[in-house]
Amino acid sequence: MAINFPIYISLIPVVITAIGLIIGIIIIVFLSRLGYIVVVIACLFGLVMIPTLFLDTVEISDTSIGHTTGIWFIPRKYGLIFKEVSHINIQLEPDRNNRNKEIWYFYYKKGGNERVDPGDLWIMGRSHIIEACTKNSIIVNDMSGPR
Repeated sequence: MAINFPIYISLIPVVITAIGLIIGIIIIVFLSRLGYIVVVIACLFGLVMIPTLFLDTVEISDTSIGHTTGIWFIPRKYGLIFKEVSHINIQLEPDRNNRNKEIWYFYYKKGGNERVDPGDLWIMGRSHIIEACTKNSIIVNDMSGPR
C-alpha cells in the first residue's frame, strides 16, 4: 500500500508557480525588467517543490514500512522492518516553538532504539501504519493523547 498526498495538496506548488510566472510577466511587460527576477524565482520554486510533493510516499508492505520525504534531490528515508522491531512508543514532545510534536520511538529486538520525527505524510497515514504494525505483532503504545 502506498500513501501519497491528495492531488489537491500536490498541486499547490503548481498554482503558486503559475501565479509567480504570471505576475513576473506582467511586471516585465508593464513595469520593468525586475519581472525577470520574479520569473526566475517562480521557476526555481516550481523546479524544487513540484516534484517534491509528488514523490513524497509512505510504502507499507508485508515486511516493512518506508517513508521517502524531503526535497526530491536530497530525500530523507526512514522506516522499519517488522521482524526487527519489538514495540513502538508514540509520544508528544515540544519542538523549537514549544508546540507539541508527535515523535515515534522504534525499540529493536536486538536492543537499542531509534527516535523518528515523522513527516506530515507519515502522520496523515498513522492509522494505516499502526494497523500494519499491530498486524505484524508489534506493540504500539500511543501516548500522544486522543485523536
